[in-house]
Amino acid sequence: KQIGKIGNGTDSQDGIYSVFQEVMNYFVDEFQEGYGNKIEVRIDEKQEVTIRDYGRGMGFEERYANSKSPKKTMEVTGFGIDAVYVLCGGVEMYVYKDKIREHRFYSHNIQSHSDKRKTREKDGLSIVFDFYHRMLSMKYWFDDGILLNMLQNISYLNPGLEIVYIRDYMKVRMKSKEGLVDLLKDKQQLKGEYLYPIIHLSDERMEVALTHSCANDSRMYLFVNGRVVEQDNPCFLAYREMLVNALLKYYYFESFSAEDVLSGLIGAISIYIDENESVTNRMKDFFSKELWLYLFRNTRVSDMFLMKMNIAKNKRELLSRY
Repeated sequence: KQIGKIGNGTDSQDGIYSVFQEVMNYFVDEFQEGYGNKIEVRIDEKQEVTIRDYGRGMGFEERYANSKSPKKTMEVTGFGIDAVYVLCGGVEMYVYKDKIREHRFYSHNIQSHSDKRKTREKDGLSIVFDFYHRMLSMKYWFDDGILLNMLQNISYLNPGLEIVYIRDYMKVRMKSKEGLVDLLKDKQQLKGEYLYPIIHLSDERMEVALTHSCANDSRMYLFVNGRVVEQDNPCFLAYREMLVNALLKYYYFESFSAEDVLSGLIGAISIYIDENESVTNRMKDFFSKELWLYLFRNTRVSDMFLMKMNIAKNKRELLSRY
């Protein structure tokens, strides 16, 4: 299994970002368990990464042994934290619980444990890693734009979580209150672009934000298990089709096409699934229950949907005549 591209950090698909996301997921899971609401990310001039949270003062294995939340991010690389040990050559873990416990993990599975030292630091965990020993022949650099975009998406998917990004020349704080609603607000291209307030629906494993813009183009954002799904991904097209089909069935008495439904549609979807769970069935159930119920109860928004689709339909039929 390939872990991203071999690159120097200029491309978001480079392996160093896959490893970064892999480690971040372990910290995000702790927040989703209900412990700690702050994660700090530090990168020094040598490109050494330190990630620190303020959750339970215990290592990853102990945290998972006491896990209670069904909403878990999935492994990015397919190998878990072991991939980080191998790719980095070594990783340092510091557990803060009245005392500091230091653990060093190496790719050949040798571990060293230091003596406990008393501390006044708040409970939590930190991980320190870099790629120096594995990338001696290649200069790499974590790009601020790529990392900030990744961290901002994590913030949208975890309302209430504060993320602090620290570098020697900058310090950025981010915290979302309304999840995917904040994402659509931040992506709004023009003031007053949206025709009606953003629809926001969610349950324990799925979240949807929808609205329409004055324009004809469609903009969709999709996250599966905390990771962005790009628009050229077959999964993205399949999930978008499920949303379109749900709306076509709701307005079954009209002869709309998928093109009519997508006209001006702005949306964001986040879903968490288990490895053997059917995404198709889960999304169909959610749309046919939550979205249909919302449109039935909110006739003004439903009428706006219908108006926008009728405009697109009339335009399409008019153009087809010439």
